[in-house]
Amino acid sequence: MPEWNLGWLLVAVVLCVLVAAVLMRVRRRGRKLSAADLVRRRRELQQQLQELAGDAGSQLARLEARRMGEASTSLAVLEAAIARAERIQASERDIPTMR
Repeated sequence: MPEWNLGWLLVAVVLCVLVAAVLMRVRRRGRKLSAADLVRRRRELQQQLQELAGDAGSQLARLEARRMGEASTSLAVLEAAIARAERIQASERDIPTMR
């Protein structure tokens, strides 16, 4: 193989590696939520928890925060509190009322 072909092949390989690195970096950035998206998501979760649990929603969030060792306003805590509120609602529906 002539030397000039080997040189162009090397340049092409380096360019392909650079393009792949840039694409991977862009995809990783795309997964992160902006601050505005995080605030919006937190408000949506808080509203959903309020609708499910009413006044007990903040207490559920505090209990989940204590259990998980995180802030009561973190997304993971709010999602866990919503899941707990849904389980509580489901169990209350399953219990027949005595009349």
